[in-house]
Order: sequence, then structure tokens, then C-alpha cells
Amino acid sequence: MKKFLHKNILIAGRTGSGKSNFMHNLIVNLLEDNSPAEVRLILIEPKRIEFAQYNGISHLLSEVIYDSRKAESALKWTWGQSLMRLKIIQEADSASIYKYNKIKYKKNKLPEIYIIIDEFSDLMAANSKFFEEYFERITALSKMTGVYLLVASAKVIPAVFAKRISGCFIDRICFKTIDENDSSLLLGEKGAEKLSNPGSCLVKNLVEFKIKNQQMPHISDDEIAEKIKVIKEKYWDFKFSETPNEEETDELYEKAKYIVIESGKASSSLLQRRLKIGYSRAARLMDMLEENGVIGQANGIEPRDVLIEK
Repeated sequence: MKKFLHKNILIAGRTGSGKSNFMHNLIVNLLEDNSPAEVRLILIEPKRIEFAQYNGISHLLSEVIYDSRKAESALKWTWGQSLMRLKIIQEADSASIYKYNKIKYKKNKLPEIYIIIDEFSDLMAANSKFFEEYFERITALSKMTGVYLLVASAKVIPAVFAKRISGCFIDRICFKTIDENDSSLLLGEKGAEKLSNPGSCLVKNLVEFKIKNQQMPHISDDEIAEKIKVIKEKYWDFKFSETPNEEETDELYEKAKYIVIESGKASSSLLQRRLKIGYSRAARLMDMLEENGVIGQANGIEPRDVLIEK
């Protein structure tokens, strides 16, 4: 991961090219090299084939996600975390979570968060507009917030790999493709269609400024199972707090959350009327709702969008 400038990575390759094996290798390496205090994962896999064995690992922020609606909720939550982190580092006068962790806090550091999605083209088929929008939002703040997207697909569909999606993932790892058109769409040039061995791939990143041919190491199913067992045993009693400081709580937060979800809209004036509170407290509740991914950003005088359905 240190070789990638942005760490938002698009991974592609036809069935049998070694893409899935590489995904396991990537996940296992992240888990082995980092404690749950340093790295947290959200795993999303519509096919229900690859990721179930990682359930129970302390690094996971949730059980492995298979359903597209739950995937949407996970991205909404992640966007809320990105906004919360942005606010924390700005208040601490830091440029990113990395400088914030290094200078401000020795304990309870903000970990990197990786959202790893296999066969993301299946999610795009369910709701392409939503995933395009949230991919753009999350990746735009990644270098500051430490929240990254790694997405993989065996299907190279022009409508899926359109300009908005391509702009989110400057760094690419491309295994063997069906033809030169797929290679050109993914990398901007031919070549991936000629790769031979499973695990052979073309890597494009902004650190080295050129496409390089790599052979990714193979990891067996037995190795994966053994490494997962060791990781689970190592961190079985790990307890984690997402934020470095206790956020100010408000006993009316859950009521405010219920009101905006039921109403389908959110504004300080709505909370003032329904909760019979002053403007400053209503505004603070609005900030908390935004930080937690319940509502969207301010839009002038218009009510804010509610991101969670009734």
C-alpha cells in the first residue's frame, strides 16, 4: 500500500486471472501488519463467495456485507465518519489524521479505514447513481481522513467504468482481461489481455508514473484459514473507541434522529419546534446528525437531505 499515493485502488481482471487470490492476500497482509487500533475494515461482497471467513475478526467494523441496501448504509456511515474526522483534524489545526495522530495524540489514534468491495459492478447495477456519488465523496477526502476504497470487478462494463468512477481511482491493478478494449478502458493502453500466468498483472500508480508488470504471490486456502485463526486469537479481547475524545452527548440526540427520519427532512427550525429547544442546541444536534451520516451537508436555506430511510 505504501507504493500507492492515494490508496483508493481499482482492481480488475477476468475470472481465473488471480484477482480473488490477490484480494485475500491484500486483506490478510493488512490484518497481519496492523492492529485493529491502526486499521479497520468494511468488507462488501454481493456474490457471498469470498469474504465470509473473515467474520469475527476484531478489525471489522461490521459483519461482512452482502446486501446492496446494507452496502449503501455502510457508505453513508463511512461518509459521516469522514466528515467527523475532517472536523476533528480542522479543530486540532492538523492537515490530516496522520499529522493529527503523530502530533496531538499518543493513545486512541484514528485508524485508517478501508472499504473493500468485491464485484462492485453488481452494486452499481442496483443503484449506480448512489455509489458514484458516495465513491466521489469518500475518495475526495481520503488523504485527509484516512478512509479509503478498494474495489474489484471481473466485469469490465463501460457504463460502470465511466468518467465519475474512473476519476475516483487513479491507481489501478489490472489482471488478465478478456480483450484489448477492456485493457484500454482500465489502464489507458493495451497489454492486460496478453498476460499469461494467474497472478500476473499490470500496476498503474502515481508514485512511479508508469505501468509496471508484476507477479503477485499466491496464497492457499489453508494459509488464509491459518492466518485468520492466528489473527482472531491475537486480538480476541480488543476493545476500540472510534474517536480520540469523548464526543459531547445530548440526551435528545435519538429523539432528533427519529424526528428527521420520520419527517424525511432536517432543519434546525424543525428540531426547535418539535423538541422545544433553542437554536444553539438544535444546531449542535444537526452537526451530530451530519457527523454520524444521518443527514447531508447544509444546502443554503433549504432543509438538509436525510440519508437514512424510514
